[in-house]
Amino acid sequence: MIAIVDDDDDVREALEGYLRSLRYQAQTFASAEAFLASPERAAVDCMILDNRMPGISGLEFLKILKSEADAPPVIFMTSHGDERTRTAALSAGAAFFLSKPVNLQTLTDCLRSLPGR
Repeated sequence: MIAIVDDDDDVREALEGYLRSLRYQAQTFASAEAFLASPERAAVDCMILDNRMPGISGLEFLKILKSEADAPPVIFMTSHGDERTRTAALSAGAAFFLSKPVNLQTLTDCLRSLPGR
């Protein structure tokens, strides 16, 4: 199960459709708070996480996730892919850092390179 956490409806829908076309199970969440409140949280094997969202930002959320023992790997993505944000995301534990618009082949390669994929 791949969780897509992004406040942009179009991005969530596009990524969900793409992942399902690759035969992945995907669940979307409009915010970090929505994910944290979800009963499906325990079933998530990987996350695709946006940075700039209302409420808890992607970087803050990544730090929360990585403080948990069973945190899934995170593919971090942002429209604001400056070096400072990239360094912060990777230092906080992101497996990959992608700039929007996300190259779908690159995303696929990232997913396939994660352990257990």
